[in-house]
Amino acid sequence: MRNSDDQSGYVPDEQMNIGIDDASFYQKLLDFLPSGVGIYKIISGTPYLVYLNDGYYNMLGTTREERQSFGGGMFLNAIHIEDVLNVKKMFNTIVEENADQISISFRVLNGKGSYIWLQLNARVVLRKYNVITIYCSYTDIHAEMVGQQQYKQANALLGAAMKGLKCVIWIFDCKSRTIFQTDDAVMQFGFDSVIEHVPESFFEDDNVHPDSQDDFRKLYESALAGSGTVQADVQVKNKKRIGYLWLRIILSPMVTNANEQPASYIGICVDITEQKIREFQYKAQFEMLEQADTYNLLGKGEWNLSKDMRELYVGENDYGLDLPENAKLADLLDKMKPIFVSEEEYRQMRKTFSCKNLIRDFYRGKTDYSFVFQK
Repeated sequence: MRNSDDQSGYVPDEQMNIGIDDASFYQKLLDFLPSGVGIYKIISGTPYLVYLNDGYYNMLGTTREERQSFGGGMFLNAIHIEDVLNVKKMFNTIVEENADQISISFRVLNGKGSYIWLQLNARVVLRKYNVITIYCSYTDIHAEMVGQQQYKQANALLGAAMKGLKCVIWIFDCKSRTIFQTDDAVMQFGFDSVIEHVPESFFEDDNVHPDSQDDFRKLYESALAGSGTVQADVQVKNKKRIGYLWLRIILSPMVTNANEQPASYIGICVDITEQKIREFQYKAQFEMLEQADTYNLLGKGEWNLSKDMRELYVGENDYGLDLPENAKLADLLDKMKPIFVSEEEYRQMRKTFSCKNLIRDFYRGKTDYSFVFQK
């Protein structure tokens, strides 16, 4: 383009060697409009800016005089580098595809030196010989675009977090008893994107473990009865349909009907299989602890590792360790030192039996340890 977004006067014919209307005509015609508007001409395939009204500069928080640095063919420098090609494509589309109306969004520098989003709506008002005259209106859409970007970023972060937590969401419509799943849910669990006749359809082919069918049915019956937010831990077949996953399903009312009853729920599903496995391991070990009563038992106890607090300890036989009521885990280790066969064995035990390491190992599935000690 030859002219600039700050050009306000007449462009001499001898400067362009082509006839462009006197800009003063557009000044009288357009400057009374409060919104930003402009006139462009495409002559022999090359676009030129004829005039931008005062409303355009007011929208940017600047003046014609302050935009002199973008004079002549340099006005594209005011547009964000990622959007320049989009602006050029708009003019090419008008010429090459005979488009008479087109809209684009782009970022342009404002009076404070920051980029703001504008929407440009272009309409061809005249095609004559090799000249195309275009009327353009500009709208400030910065707040809307920033909001959309923040929404997309939030969704991306939420999606990443949900994948990390093995969590998916879906919509449950009460009237039709239909689940509408997201693509992530379909990929993770393998069910159809639309599941009708819920909950009965899940019981086909034993997609819900027999031990969980009652809880699964009650979950949706409670939701349909308008019980508010409901949840249940159930076993559902995995994607390959050769085993079961433990899922924590939470249904929260999303839309209510005229009777203030839930019309639809948002469903959240978290894969808690690993957590359940650890719970079962813990229960099994606790049962073993309760039943432990052998001739070589040194002692048995429970420690709250998060608080490093003794909750139960019973010393057994001649090898029992006498511990105070407020004993820390370190106190237990100190008492155990004499029974180890070597200093190295004891150091290894001290390293392993810290609250932090035991919690870490528990979440990794390790719950058994062995050491050599002497009588």
